[in-house]
Amino acid sequence: MKQIVWIKTLLLFTLVSCGTAVSSTSIQSENLSSLDPTSLTSEISSELISVSSEELMPSLTTKWATLLSIPEANYTETNLELTNEFTSVDIIEVAVIYSRNDATFYGLVYEANVLGNGGRIRFRIGIVDETFAGFYVVTHSEHTSFGMKIINALNTGLVGQPATYEAAVNVLITKNVSVTNITETYNAMYPAIEAMANHAMQFQA
Repeated sequence: MKQIVWIKTLLLFTLVSCGTAVSSTSIQSENLSSLDPTSLTSEISSELISVSSEELMPSLTTKWATLLSIPEANYTETNLELTNEFTSVDIIEVAVIYSRNDATFYGLVYEANVLGNGGRIRFRIGIVDETFAGFYVVTHSEHTSFGMKIINALNTGLVGQPATYEAAVNVLITKNVSVTNITETYNAMYPAIEAMANHAMQFQA
C-alpha cells in the first residue's frame, strides 16, 4: 500500500511541476489509503497506450526514399550490423525497409564506398522483391574513358534486373563494356554488389 501511495504522490508532483493546477484542498481531502491499485494501473496504462506506435516509428531516410522512389512517410528503416561480409568489401551501411502501415518487409538498401581507379566511388543499391530496384552514385572520381563506363552501364541497365551477381555482370555485356584497362573499378564495385545480392537472397530466404 505504501508503494501505491508513493506512486500517486509522484504522479501528483509531476502534474504540479508540469504546470497543471492541482488544488491543495483536494489533495488533503483525498483518502490515499483507499486507493484502488487496479484503477491506478488502468489510468497509467491508458496514458501509455494513447501514444501511437506509428508515431514512434521515424519516417524513412530521404536518401533511401529517393533511391527507391517511394514516399518517406510511408516507410521506415532498421539499420543492420556491419559484419565482415560487408566491411571486407567496403559496404558502409545496410538497412531493412518496412511499411509503416502494417510493418511488413519491403526491401533492403546498401551503401558502399570502394576504391576505384580514380579514387573513392560511393554508391547505393536498393533490392526489392529479389530485383535491383535502385542504383545511385553519390560521388566518384572516375575517368570518362575508363571507370565511368562501368558506372554508366550500371546506371542505365541495373535497375529492373534480378538481384544476382550474374545479372549485374550481364549488364556490362549488354552495354558492350569491356573491363579491360578498367579492372580497378570493376574489382572495387563488383565484389560489393555481389555481397549485397548474396545478403539479400539469404535475408529473404
